[in-house]
Amino acid sequence: MPVKSHKKRKKQWIGFAAVLVCYILIVLLLGSCLSMVDAGYQGVVFNFFSGVQPQVLEDGLHLHWPWESVTAYPVSTEMATFAKGQAVSVVSKDGQRVQIDVFMSYHLQPAHLPGLMQRLHQEDWEDARQQILRGRLQAAMQTVALRHSVVSLFATQREAVCREIEAEVRRELAKDGIGLEGLALTDLRVDERMRQRLQKLVESDIEHQYILRETANKEQLARQRLSEAETSRKVALIEAQGEAEANRLINQSLTPELMRYYQREHVKSRTN
Repeated sequence: MPVKSHKKRKKQWIGFAAVLVCYILIVLLLGSCLSMVDAGYQGVVFNFFSGVQPQVLEDGLHLHWPWESVTAYPVSTEMATFAKGQAVSVVSKDGQRVQIDVFMSYHLQPAHLPGLMQRLHQEDWEDARQQILRGRLQAAMQTVALRHSVVSLFATQREAVCREIEAEVRRELAKDGIGLEGLALTDLRVDERMRQRLQKLVESDIEHQYILRETANKEQLARQRLSEAETSRKVALIEAQGEAEANRLINQSLTPELMRYYQREHVKSRTN
């Protein structure tokens, strides 16, 4: 009896262990089939047999096959700064090297996430984004810089050049499914000799603009005085015309009888 009881307990423990193992396997299997995509992110499915899948998963809990994995990418607005040691370096049309600090805001376009994942070869976006963004910025800004001289970049056409750069960067980022929201060139730097030359050009341009403003103000003042003189002349003319018209009406109203009456009154007033 003791032997049979021992064997029975042994079988019970084996059965319990088997159930426990099955339970653990089921939990692990379910865990490998469930993926959570956080808010502000969207997921891309990678199948170990067929590669990156075209569908994009919204945020939330998703069920998939055990041989599939889900990688989440941020789709909300992100920001990046390239300054000082990471500044973008370009060469202008006249061969001058310019260091440009850039601040930008962007977002990943959900429809292009599968293509982006293929280009990344499953590399993490946070690790790869600086390299991708910098590469696109470099290509776009160099394309624009080669159209302009360093003087244009710094002074004479700076606003127009900035608009060109933004448009070119937008086109470059679109190749990776990245939407540009804003771009600012926060600082441009050249060597000291060129900086001094540009400073003189800027000061000369400021002085030129001041002279133009002063000339325009003087012309405006002269036009205003001429207008005031013309207005005074017209007022005097109108007053003279009014006085002449009044005299004409008075003369028309002085009949011979009325004239004799005024004369008699005048004589009476003198005799009294």
